[in-house]
Amino acid sequence: MTTFLTENEIADLIFDDATIVVEGFMGSANPDGILKRLEQRYLQTQHPKSLELWNVSGVATSPNNGINRLAHTGLLRRVVGGFYGPHTALTPLIKANEFEAYNYPQGVVSKMFRDIAAGQNVHLTKTGLNTFIDPELEGGKLNQRATADLIKKVQILDEEYLAFTLPRIDFAIVRVPFADELGNIALNEELLIEVQDIILASHNGGGKVLVEVDEIISHQALLQKVHRLPSALIDYVSVRQSLPEKSERGQGVEQPRDQLRDLMASKALQILRSYDLTGRLINFGVGRYPEAVAKLAKNIDALTSVESGVIGGEIQSGMLFGYAKNPLTVFSQPSMFDLYDGGGLDAAVLGFAEFDQVGNVNVSAFNHSISGAGGFIDIASNTRNIIFIGTMTAKGLKTSYEKGRVVIQQEGLVKKAVTMVEHITFSGKRAYQNRQNVFFVTDRAIFKYNNQQRIEIIEIYGGIDLERDILSQMNFVPDGVEKFRSTSL
Repeated sequence: MTTFLTENEIADLIFDDATIVVEGFMGSANPDGILKRLEQRYLQTQHPKSLELWNVSGVATSPNNGINRLAHTGLLRRVVGGFYGPHTALTPLIKANEFEAYNYPQGVVSKMFRDIAAGQNVHLTKTGLNTFIDPELEGGKLNQRATADLIKKVQILDEEYLAFTLPRIDFAIVRVPFADELGNIALNEELLIEVQDIILASHNGGGKVLVEVDEIISHQALLQKVHRLPSALIDYVSVRQSLPEKSERGQGVEQPRDQLRDLMASKALQILRSYDLTGRLINFGVGRYPEAVAKLAKNIDALTSVESGVIGGEIQSGMLFGYAKNPLTVFSQPSMFDLYDGGGLDAAVLGFAEFDQVGNVNVSAFNHSISGAGGFIDIASNTRNIIFIGTMTAKGLKTSYEKGRVVIQQEGLVKKAVTMVEHITFSGKRAYQNRQNVFFVTDRAIFKYNNQQRIEIIEIYGGIDLERDILSQMNFVPDGVEKFRSTSL
């Protein structure tokens, strides 16, 4: 039977050393009322302390809300998450070894809760093999404090898998828009993510389900909602005391016009057109360059998708990433990753932080920053056609595109084409084994990952000098340079 409590009372239920799961997706479904009270209680009493925190997709829109509220020394003992990008207050504590920190593929974390609900002890998958998730590399560990071997590599029927140990959940903390007076709840129909799976995992495992709702409505009104869960699964409900601030809800970001970015997007679109993707599924990653390509996707009549679960419609950006205007349908996030992991995605356009000479790509830890892999590993590991898009240098880069020519006004201080990436978030070796088509669209040239398992340059933009603007900004010499040297003579 569901009990209705205030936000203060519901947060006070959490005890020292508990394992908690906080649900949400970027700027959406943030149970900030409960998290705010949890933070206040810790600052006043130093309890609850030493919590183990699990999260799938990152939950915050500023350093002062969402999971960032838990960024206090002693409050956490271990954090396991799929994406750390929004957790700007938490990542300095990771670097300072204040607690154990682990990064798993977002799809893996998402589907782990379904396995917990079904009474399983481990989650088995091939996703993450040959990346920093693999225990033969870092095993998903983000700092020196992380010493537990939570991932094992196992052989089943002569094939390699990764086995992820599943946690026992004490408290699931979720936010939904509606509950009725009986404690039945209705999910956000535009963003299902894994709310149901987390609730089932906590309930079936003996944990408590804490739900923050925006509004109490009548039972008859609740029955008009499509996605509902019964009060038998819900232990406690608190009604949000105030609507979220605009900054907390998150906003879409309209990028200013950038002709070079538009050129890069059109180059990526040309590659996509070569695959005849009419009516097929494409994923566009987060970031200004993949999102620029997404805006052109209607020109190839493909169906867009986002790992959050939406298919079709107009993909939103910024902290509203995960939503789409007028989507064709909405899956749960675990079901979407089932589609991706099984090879059901026809193409993907993703950003990159750095890439190396043998086709490895890093997006998870770069230049002393920690963002985590998000859905990158799940998507990139299992999709036939991949385009990575981004600039060749970072930190101070200034460029323009004038009269069909690229102008490098100021070179970036950090090279992104390196001898060996800092983190292997995408494995060139595994891409070769899986016969994936891999391209790199940059601000001055296009590269491909070739059959010799190396990076090959295949196009140079107008205005770009091979030696000055490309080779001097790479820590290795790509294949294919001789044909461009001969044509410039």
